[in-house]
Parts: sequence; structure tokens; C-alpha cells
Amino acid sequence: MANGETMAVAGNQVRVSESGTLLGRSVDVAYDAENKMVYIAEAGNDSGRILDFSNVSAGGNIAPTFNSTLASTSLGHLED
Repeated sequence: MANGETMAVAGNQVRVSESGTLLGRSVDVAYDAENKMVYIAEAGNDSGRILDFSNVSAGGNIAPTFNSTLASTSLGHLED
């Protein structure tokens, strides 16, 4: 979706954005419904991070509950 657009899922969307989130270029997202956690693989900050949010229902400029660096990988070898 383009920046600022809204998904057509009325009542089921919370926007998490701004600098405190550490989000930049997310490459994968998983939701754990039992524990109400969102896990995000991030490639845009410091070569890669795993971010975990336990408070996404608040929305806005929230900090991740868990933040750990993760070495990124390259698909360049597949282009040969």
C-alpha cells in the first residue's frame, strides 16, 4: 500500500509508525494471536533487526518490546 493509505478492513487496523518504532524496510511479519505479539524482520536499520511488539494495539510511535540485530543476507548469488 502507498504511504498513508488505509486497508479496507474496517475496525481491524492499527497504524504503528515514526522513528521510535525502528521500522524502515520490513521484509516479513508474523502475528502470535495467543500472546498478542507482532514479530517483524527488518532489513532497513543497521543491516537487519528482529523487532517484537507486544503493545501494537496502542498504535502510533511505539518502541519495540524486543530489538535484536540480525545479519542480513543477499540474494546476489542467485543472479549468476
